[in-house]
Amino acid sequence: MSLAEVWRSSGRLVTTSSPQLNGGGNKSALWKWRSFSGQPKRTVMWTWVCGFMLFTLGVISLFTGHVVSHLEWYSQQLSKRSLLDMSRREPIDVWKSKYSKFFYGCSERGRNFPPAVQEHRSNGYLLIAASGGLNQQRTGITDAVVVARILNATLVVPELDHHSYWKDDSDFNDIFDVNWFIASLTKDVTIVKRVPDRVMRSMEKPPYTMRVPRKSTPEYYLDQVLPILSRRHVLQLTKFDYRLANDLDEDMQKLRCRVNYHALRFTKRIQSVGMKVVKRMRKMANRFIAVHLRFEPDMLAFSGCDFGGGEKERAELAEIRKRWDTLPDLDPLEERKRGKCPLTPHEVGLMLCALGFANDTYIYVASGEIYGGEKTLSPLRELFPNFYTKEMLANDELKPLLPFSSRLAAIDYILSDESDVFITNNNGNMAKILAGRRRYMGHKRTIRPNAKKLSALFMDREKMEWHTFAKKVKSCQRGFMGDPDEFKPGRGEFHEYPQACICQRPFSYDKTSKEDEDEDNIPEEVHNNNITRHGYLSSADNERDEVFPDYRYKETDQHIVNDRSMRKMFTVLAVFFSLLSLLPLPSESAVSSVDLGSEWVKVAVVNLKRGQSPISVAINEMSKRKSPALVAFHSGDRLLGEEAAGITARYPNKVYSQLRDMVGKPFKHVKDFIDSVYLPFDIVEDSRGAVGIKIDDGATVYSVEELLAMILGYGSDLAEFHAKVPVKDMVVSVPPYFGQAERRGLIQASQLAGVNVLSLVHEHAGAALQYGIDKDFSNGSRHVIFYDMGSSSTYAALVYYSVYNEKEFGKTVSVNQFQVKDVRWDSGLGGQSMEMRLVDYFADEFNKQLGNRVDVRKFPKAMAKLKKQVKRTKEILSANTAAPISVESLHDDRDFRSTISREKFEELCKDLWERSLTPLKNVLKHSGLKIDDIYAVELIGGATRVPKLQSTIQEFIGKQDLDKHLDADEAIVLGSALHAANLSDGIKLKHRLGIIDGSPYGFLVELEGPNVKKDESTKQQLVPRMKKLPSKMFRSFVLDKDFDVSLAYESEDILPPGITSPVFAQYSVSGLGDATEKYSSRNLSAPIKANLHFSLSRSGILSLDRGDAVIEITEWVEVPKKNVTVDNNTTSTTGNASTGAASDENSQENKELQADAENSTASNTTTEEPAMVDLGTEKKLKKRTFRVPLKVVEKTVGPGAPFTKESLAEAKIKLEALDKKDRERRRTAELKNNLESYVYATKEKLETPEFKKVSTQEERKAFVEKLDEASINFLLNYVQDWLYMDGEDANATEFQDRLDSLKAIGSPISLRSEELTARPVAVEYAQKYLTEVKEIIKEWETNKTWLPKEKIDQVSKEAEKVKSWLEKNETEQKKSALWSKPVFTSDEVYAKVFTLQDKVTKVNRIPKPKPKPKIEKATKKENASKEEEQSKSPGSTNSSESESANEEEGSQEEL
Repeated sequence: MSLAEVWRSSGRLVTTSSPQLNGGGNKSALWKWRSFSGQPKRTVMWTWVCGFMLFTLGVISLFTGHVVSHLEWYSQQLSKRSLLDMSRREPIDVWKSKYSKFFYGCSERGRNFPPAVQEHRSNGYLLIAASGGLNQQRTGITDAVVVARILNATLVVPELDHHSYWKDDSDFNDIFDVNWFIASLTKDVTIVKRVPDRVMRSMEKPPYTMRVPRKSTPEYYLDQVLPILSRRHVLQLTKFDYRLANDLDEDMQKLRCRVNYHALRFTKRIQSVGMKVVKRMRKMANRFIAVHLRFEPDMLAFSGCDFGGGEKERAELAEIRKRWDTLPDLDPLEERKRGKCPLTPHEVGLMLCALGFANDTYIYVASGEIYGGEKTLSPLRELFPNFYTKEMLANDELKPLLPFSSRLAAIDYILSDESDVFITNNNGNMAKILAGRRRYMGHKRTIRPNAKKLSALFMDREKMEWHTFAKKVKSCQRGFMGDPDEFKPGRGEFHEYPQACICQRPFSYDKTSKEDEDEDNIPEEVHNNNITRHGYLSSADNERDEVFPDYRYKETDQHIVNDRSMRKMFTVLAVFFSLLSLLPLPSESAVSSVDLGSEWVKVAVVNLKRGQSPISVAINEMSKRKSPALVAFHSGDRLLGEEAAGITARYPNKVYSQLRDMVGKPFKHVKDFIDSVYLPFDIVEDSRGAVGIKIDDGATVYSVEELLAMILGYGSDLAEFHAKVPVKDMVVSVPPYFGQAERRGLIQASQLAGVNVLSLVHEHAGAALQYGIDKDFSNGSRHVIFYDMGSSSTYAALVYYSVYNEKEFGKTVSVNQFQVKDVRWDSGLGGQSMEMRLVDYFADEFNKQLGNRVDVRKFPKAMAKLKKQVKRTKEILSANTAAPISVESLHDDRDFRSTISREKFEELCKDLWERSLTPLKNVLKHSGLKIDDIYAVELIGGATRVPKLQSTIQEFIGKQDLDKHLDADEAIVLGSALHAANLSDGIKLKHRLGIIDGSPYGFLVELEGPNVKKDESTKQQLVPRMKKLPSKMFRSFVLDKDFDVSLAYESEDILPPGITSPVFAQYSVSGLGDATEKYSSRNLSAPIKANLHFSLSRSGILSLDRGDAVIEITEWVEVPKKNVTVDNNTTSTTGNASTGAASDENSQENKELQADAENSTASNTTTEEPAMVDLGTEKKLKKRTFRVPLKVVEKTVGPGAPFTKESLAEAKIKLEALDKKDRERRRTAELKNNLESYVYATKEKLETPEFKKVSTQEERKAFVEKLDEASINFLLNYVQDWLYMDGEDANATEFQDRLDSLKAIGSPISLRSEELTARPVAVEYAQKYLTEVKEIIKEWETNKTWLPKEKIDQVSKEAEKVKSWLEKNETEQKKSALWSKPVFTSDEVYAKVFTLQDKVTKVNRIPKPKPKPKIEKATKKENASKEEEQSKSPGSTNSSESESANEEEGSQEEL
């Protein structure tokens, strides 16, 4: 019986369900108990209900794993959704959202966000030319800072557009506070006001100018822009607006917010004028709305809409429209129906009235030139007479700004941001920027018209009455009022929806109170004070906004349940959930997957951390989604990933690549391979016959497994940095042709890296999982081929998708599954094969240009440069018919420039196109399917982007369009991450997809020994090809001496690349001879057998786990006689080796389990039943079985041999030492950057008036000397590093000590400087709150008479204490000099105020006492009178049953 049925058996269950959360089936239900007539009244056994709930939750936790550990998180999410759902049903509050107080802006730097690269170490200077008006340029400036961060460049203060439609000559420092802009972003990006003269004088050419495409990704900047910047040192990007992708990683998005909402602060002059206008509006009204009207003639003409002005209007707008030659002819009516036309001022006024804004509402209109002038605006004025503009409120102050449209726009920006409600009639730049800012500042009410639906309403408004029109307008505007529930990640521009920078306070519930009403009654000045500090004064102001006490949500529509049983039940539940929260279960679970390729490594993370995407690709330190699979050793330092890639061209012999393809391979194979791709590695042959790589010190040798461990450790670090929680469990993808040596090598590498590999997974299985996870195959099964051409290999895998039925909670459900039917490969064909054809082609061409019989192939540095450019040329050819190649100083100071056509490239690789079809043909041939039986051929892998390869496959399969539904680069890593989540204990997938993968190789087992006869029984097939993973097998052999076991590949025609011998593992099995000698004298019923137990792991690794000697003897024993005896086991059965080997595996396993249960003791195979009558004894022949464990020792030799314990421990020590050194190096660099930042930032501050006010001449002189000393030391270190590449930097402690010594002098001065502005703001806030407290106390004494007088007196006394403390310290502060220690600080003021606020809040939450219910008294009297009557009447009883019945009846009547 379900929980709901249990409840329904005793009463009526009323549920209120919220929508599904995160795609799951979790529901939030509010249970209310009601009695109803016609139903028998029963006593509810709440203990049974609670017990059943405990049992149910326990069962659920078994199936979901993470439910219990995330119970609190789910409840918060459900509460959030239920509140937001409630907001959709409630009447719209036009002034503010009821739930906005639970959201606030958060853009703090991450703990692991590296500091900015200093100017002299950056990649160059980045010049930005913004375009458009004020707000369009604002987006460009914001993105420019992020781009500079991506490129590790020094940003020059952006140049504003002087030639756009607005014709404004203002520079950056005319609009924005440039010093604040530079200082506030010191830790993020180094910004200078201009390129140093020395740099400009050293340039042979003027700065390189280029325009990047719109919405360019970080990868584009790194691949296309960074090389130019590094080469030219100064680069200018023009028309820079919306030139950066919308979707970046979280740290970069938060940097955007820091720039947009904190660093871009208007100049003091603009701030002053703006705030004066705000104060004048506030003086007239406690709250006002700002309407942003875009109704300029050019905008209306561009829209192609009709605004009811007749022929004159159409002619005028058509004439303006001729300015744009490329604009199409539009149907004005269709454009209006599509919602593409801006609302007229009259329509805006009607919308405001319909929403409920009163006629006396004060309106500030932010606009430019209005088409039609006063005639157009008059309908809006008539609806709202309190109509103001900046010209009306500050005409004199605006006169200096009138020639500058951007500065005037800044005034509108400030007024619109300060308004209580912001409304726009368009979706322009200002509307988007302000919408995003107001969301960041706590979801202040921002209304944008639902133009598509409203346009239809406005066209039909004369056909309906006003109340009908108003009702429909309100209905249309739901979801367009700026409420938190409109917030959808990934929707729109980030500047409009800054989702990464919005944080949420936890929802909390309490009993019904008037607190919301009390909050609404708080004077508006207090609210305004909280919302007017948004970055115009200081960055600290915004941070204080986040800690201001907020009013907790009180649910007002929840009935109070008075039934004693219900209270008991809720009490038990509260205790139960509290106990659950104490369970030692992980509150956050994360697993990762690593797609380890020949050239690249990609990492994906499945994470249950709140506020993060459940599955995502981790980005590296350069904000790339894939990292080079490289390890380098240079100047005593180890470099990984991007760091190693940075020195490839200069030191190709120190950067080690293609490591995945070297693991488990013989030395000769690896030597031939690296020579073929021109890799100048210094390799040696180790004791196993595998490869060791000697690094630049000439002595240290690392195995390939150790180098792979470094890459896996790097991937693990990326996963942890991305997930923000420890990640030790991972899945690693491998190509299908990987043999046993390669797989064992990867497992050993993971052990060295300190990560737990849950499983190796085939690349095609990962892609198949990603393909099928969101599909439904119940309508029909399908065959899909996954064709993957990567850097070094190609394969085709045939996968069959279907469904199967299973029972789940008593119901039959269909579950999707896939089975890998076959996979075929070419391990030597990949994108690298095409690149090497181009490399050889261009090398020959350069040799001809060079002459002198010099072969450039013999020079590693030249080949490294050439290969790098060839890779880019190949990528360009994928999108163009021809591509250039340019390599500066390729060899002997000779530049190389050439071009190649796509046709020539295809000719060079002519034989590769036919070869690329071989895996496809083979998989079809061996499966017996035709191409028509294949549902889809999905292309994955980077090399499948080559057009000729696509056309070749397209021609073969006979389809016009290829199937490319998966991300070619990320399908494998994302699918592998899903597999990791499925294998982990803490995460379960909502969508289930069964996986049946198989071994790509078949395996044999062979026995060898002095007494082993070579026949069919000693060499058997152990694992057929494509056998399911994982599996267990055992084989039985009739032997009497010790022997050896060899495991080998089934076919010598299908061997892993580089492997010459099919044998990959060898074991010695001993102990059988001793067992034979011990038991041979006994009465053996069968020959002694050796049972060998094998396992094929989920990773595809075959191993011999254990062996047993099985001895069966028969003996005559006396047993009690039975009156009825049925003996079916008196005959013993023997079998030879071939029979045992060919027997059914399942039956053999059953026998094995029975024997194991005996624990190597004698067992009776006849079932004995108790004798019914004692008839004496009789002799019977019984069989007894003994199992003796055999000793199994692996003695594998060759490249695939495992590390010994000693070598494994030694390798771990080496890697730990490298990790420690890397951490110290990063810490030293960070501290050095911090010290440099502090030196340069403080030097700029020293010359500011504020700094001079709060410091003496002596202090500044001493401080400058310290700073100059630090600067000189840095310069010396920098020059030394530049001259001597192997020089050692100072250690971290030295930098920290120097920084501390500087801060000891500078911090007190900086504190005094900051307090000059922060302290007055804090004092003003405290004074306003003290005034508010007086009003609150008056309101308590009037409307809340139940509050205890002593509590009110305590609040009043505390307020007086704060006031006295404030006045006293203010007086002393005025007497003290500005350069002396502050008498009090802003933090102390806020601490006092917050303490007072807490006390006010506690008193305000005291509930009103409930009046004693009169009905209850009447009920008792009635019961008493009834009892008297019953006692007087004959035959009456006073049984406890009748009393309890009466009590129950009375209780239910009350409810």
